Amino acid sequence: MKGLILKDIEYLKKEWILILAAIVIFSLINIFIGLGISGTQFVFSFVFAVLVNSSFSKDEINNWNEYALTMPISRKDIIKSKYIFSFIAFIIAIFIGTLVGALTNIMAQYGLTREHIAISSLGFSYILLGFIGALTIYTLIVFVNFPISFKEGHAKGKQLTYLAYFVFFILYSMIQKIFKLNLIENILKMPLVISLVFLIFSSLVILGSYFLSIKYFIKKEF
Repeated sequence: MKGLILKDIEYLKKEWILILAAIVIFSLINIFIGLGISGTQFVFSFVFAVLVNSSFSKDEINNWNEYALTMPISRKDIIKSKYIFSFIAFIIAIFIGTLVGALTNIMAQYGLTREHIAISSLGFSYILLGFIGALTIYTLIVFVNFPISFKEGHAKGKQLTYLAYFVFFILYSMIQKIFKLNLIENILKMPLVISLVFLIFSSLVILGSYFLSIKYFIKKEF
């Protein structure tokens, strides 16, 4: 299974130009606009989530799963390796996001606006909320897509996932408009509680995603 994980990590390495470009672009944005550490964590979680999902496309183009099944590994090993790789990618994303956010905040410290200072100097509870929020976004992009891609293939899985997101945001916008809710404002009032809710939600989604992926992939015919 180690080889399966290394295979996907090698794919990430080949995308170093894209990752480097994202680092440069969002470093500049953070210096002049002020995303804050949580903001850069969100950004790089999204970037790496897209890269992780793209690894499915590479696998399909190269008929990787069919080839992998000729080796002495089980289908569960293929699933496990993908999830482990995804967690590794998330850790890398958070590390880069935190580093970029922290360093560019230091570089910009003499030119910060009051709003930027406020965002950058938030307490631990808000930093935790930013981290858990990044995990939640990553979970929705990556782990919701996994079982669909394992069952239907990456192309169809991506379409169905994006359709689900579109419907969700339409419903969210309608509910917010009808009931005049300010979700962001309410979240910031209870950062620790919301962090716990997001963590539980993400954990349940990941577990559900994992078991569904195993269920679908074991039955899949090549």
